[in-house]
Parts: sequence; structure tokens; C-alpha cells
Amino acid sequence: MAQQAFKEALGEGVWTDLDAVLLKSMDIYGFSGFSNDFAGNDFFHRFEDQGISLDIPAGKVTILFNQARLYEQTHQIEKAAVLYKLILFKV
Repeated sequence: MAQQAFKEALGEGVWTDLDAVLLKSMDIYGFSGFSNDFAGNDFFHRFEDQGISLDIPAGKVTILFNQARLYEQTHQIEKAAVLYKLILFKV
């Protein structure tokens, strides 16, 4: 129920389907787990270079952070890490 509430509150964005984002990064960039490439901002710059919007409306930052916490609590660490890094990248 919490995931559904976050989806409704956040609306459309790169966070809508993190599984697809992670799979796309693996296929295109060779990302697997917490590689050195993911440690920097190159991961996000590559998506922006492809025209994928990574904009986060100011009013949605807290909701996105809370969703990342939920992922963390449910042991979906890679998804949580992507959201945390996305927030830091855009701030």
C-alpha cells in the first residue's frame, strides 16, 4: 500500500520504474551493483545525454526520499541508492 501511495504522490518521472532504469543501465553501460561508475554522477549524466528527464519538482523531494527509505527497509538497496543519488545529483 505504501508503494502505491508513493506512486500516486510522485506521479511520472524516472522513479516510476526503477527496475527498468537499473536494467537499462546494465544493458547499455555495464552497470552491475555498486560499481565505480555508479559511485559518481556519470550514471545520471548518461541518462540526461539520452534525453531522459531527471528533474525533481521541489515539492516531491521529501516524498522521493521517503520512498528510498521504504526501499531500504525492504532490502531493495540498489533502488534506494539510485533514489538517494538522484536527489543529491539534482540538488
